[in-house]
Amino acid sequence: MKIAILDDYQNVALKMADWSALSERAEITVFNDHVADPSALVDRLLPYDVVCVMRERTPLPREVLQRLPRLKLIASTGSRNASIDMEAARELGVTVNATGYKPSPTIELTWALILASLRGIVHENNSIRNRGWQKSLGQDLSGKSLGVVGLGNIGGQVARIGLAFGMKIIAWSQNMTSEIAEAAGGRLVSKDELFRQADIVTIHLILSARTKDLVGAAELELIKPTARLINTSRGPIVDEPSLIKALQSHTIAGAAIDVFDEEPLPAQHPFRSMDNVLATPHIGYVSENLYRTFYGDTMIIEKSLIDSALRGWKSNVERADKLFGALSPDQLEQEVAPGRNRLIYLWGHLAAVNDGLLPLLGIGERLHLEFDGMFISNPDKSVQLTVSGQSLKAAWRPDDGLAHRRDSVLPTWARAAAGNCQRPLQSVMGGTELFGFAVGLDLARGPAVADRPCEVESQGADGCHHMLGHRGCAVCAL
Repeated sequence: MKIAILDDYQNVALKMADWSALSERAEITVFNDHVADPSALVDRLLPYDVVCVMRERTPLPREVLQRLPRLKLIASTGSRNASIDMEAARELGVTVNATGYKPSPTIELTWALILASLRGIVHENNSIRNRGWQKSLGQDLSGKSLGVVGLGNIGGQVARIGLAFGMKIIAWSQNMTSEIAEAAGGRLVSKDELFRQADIVTIHLILSARTKDLVGAAELELIKPTARLINTSRGPIVDEPSLIKALQSHTIAGAAIDVFDEEPLPAQHPFRSMDNVLATPHIGYVSENLYRTFYGDTMIIEKSLIDSALRGWKSNVERADKLFGALSPDQLEQEVAPGRNRLIYLWGHLAAVNDGLLPLLGIGERLHLEFDGMFISNPDKSVQLTVSGQSLKAAWRPDDGLAHRRDSVLPTWARAAAGNCQRPLQSVMGGTELFGFAVGLDLARGPAVADRPCEVESQGADGCHHMLGHRGCAVCAL
């Protein structure tokens, strides 16, 4: 199994969790840079079964997901990720799991930005570095009005800290009630009142179609010329061109911003050079403890998937052995369906794929390379079968020291195949479930497969002879 960890800007992912439980089972690659171009992103991710994304740094829309046939799992840090197309992931059989999340780092950064902005911390620090001394006159918090847009898990705590500084709390959001505002120590006001009265406006909303551009030119015109805007939520909640115009004309005193429309922020963006802007590179969640939660949970998610997949692999081996191993040589020569492959070919195809998994699982080297020529790349039957049913039975059994290797890993191709197949096979008579599908065997009439999503003889785009079709193939969806 191949795992990709994306956008590890600080190169700390492997230090934030104990990955030893996976290191012997999977190949882990960490990418420290960011790839924005969709085609370049697809090229990077094509070899990987699992992708670990850091928040919303790398979007995974449908046009990317549908070009990643190996992808089985996305481990997303945080409780939600609007940059992943969840519907497309479901349709493609890609599981998306989320890690735990703690809001405290964002709450702390919000107040760091407020204090640094009002007290001119950056300017004064630069003065010291340049051998200078006091340069600016700081502003007070006590007695001022803190306007909180959104009183959820983060906004509510921000408001309570404001009370500790002696501030008056006013609040608004589309669904806020007086009871919610009062519980946070504040007072519910209208949207316009909040922007008119607040000395500090701080935004704490989830980005959605309803909140995009919620703060635009009209709202910014209401803000006092001495007031400041703080945004640690999402950039698009504030109309960026309107904010730039207000800052350039000094109709508001300043802004402290941790989030932007485009991230990473372009090199020539005005926010990088404006003297009344305090900007940080979306570090609200970038703290050691939260990273340990993110990557620790990511490792647990992947280990759980691997453990479950291994159990499924061992079970499938046993089922196939039970299904095919009891058949006589004559029965193995019967056709799967009229004019279709003999049953021994179907069994051999499964055995070849199973054998090919051994090095991928870290179990050992392949044992039966000869199966490939007979059962994988032999759609026209030009290669004569020289293997017996007894040999296939031996290949299926997890013997030779394989059975005890419970620390091995199976990519969840069986689950992916079942999830991607639009017309799963249904049991015919006394069928036994195999790799998420039901193969029916009526030994009196011969084996049969019902409701095939494609012809048994079909050939996939990769040249592989697929028993059940390309992406829906129960044994080839690796």
